[in-house]
Amino acid sequence: MLNGLHCEARVRNNAERARLKIEREKEAMNVLAGFARGERVPKRVPCVPVKNRQKGRAQWFDRQEIIERMKAMRAEIDKQQKAERDVHWERQLAERDALDTVSLRQSFLRLF
Repeated sequence: MLNGLHCEARVRNNAERARLKIEREKEAMNVLAGFARGERVPKRVPCVPVKNRQKGRAQWFDRQEIIERMKAMRAEIDKQQKAERDVHWERQLAERDALDTVSLRQSFLRLF
């Protein structure tokens, strides 16, 4: 195997590309000849890719496994961060309450 493709597949693909190239050249010559004779230009044949680019079933399962592992890792990290966030939030609430009581005392003392 070479770069994921068997050598036979590469040879077949190259032969198919050469055949399509000759067909496109013939089509271009026919279009030019017809245009010179004043004929209408026919619709071009759409370009068809030679390689089959469908994902293999094993490749799809591998990708799904990776995605599932990523989701599990993210969920674990979220649990850790949630615990840290809750501790941080409680500390901030305590600081806020302490500041509120101090400012209330100072405000009360200013009144008298």
